[in-house]
Amino acid sequence: MVSKKRKIWTSIFLLVLLILIAGIFYFQFKYSKNKSQPGSSPQEVLSSPSENSTQAQSSGNQSTQTIDLKKLFQKALNFYQQKQYANAEAVYKQILNQEPNNLDALLGLGNTYRDWKKYDLAISQYEKVISLDAHKIEAYISLAQVYKNKNQIDKAKEILNTGLKNNPGNADLQNSLDILEIEPSSAEGR
Repeated sequence: MVSKKRKIWTSIFLLVLLILIAGIFYFQFKYSKNKSQPGSSPQEVLSSPSENSTQAQSSGNQSTQTIDLKKLFQKALNFYQQKQYANAEAVYKQILNQEPNNLDALLGLGNTYRDWKKYDLAISQYEKVISLDAHKIEAYISLAQVYKNKNQIDKAKEILNTGLKNNPGNADLQNSLDILEIEPSSAEGR
């Protein structure tokens, strides 16, 4: 029985790790042409001269604004990967000031809060993503993970079931739910 539990927990861990790695590679691939050097504090991030001067030059220029957002995403991702969560939060908020419904920024901010163990803030970000796009699988899985971390297994299952209703037959959601279904029996065995 212990071996089966260990395999299940290993599967959960690997699934979450795979999702995080996929997200990291997605951002790196999407924004790899626009790498920037991270600052050392949230204030430096928000007042970076090169960012502000580029933005001032780009007033009304959509393509320049897109480049600025790519640079900001890369900067936020760099901070996140270095576990500089306050800096990552500041940059994601800067992106959201420009584009309040940017799903990638909302997910990135949610992931930052999740890993920073600011679970209530993470929940609000993931819920906003789901309200904007009910087909964002990562948001359901990440939200369920937050509720699991808060020992709210039933709420995590509810989230995954909602995700399956909105995305019937999705294997990632189903696998996450199947793993959680075993959770109560695992807790009883402790």
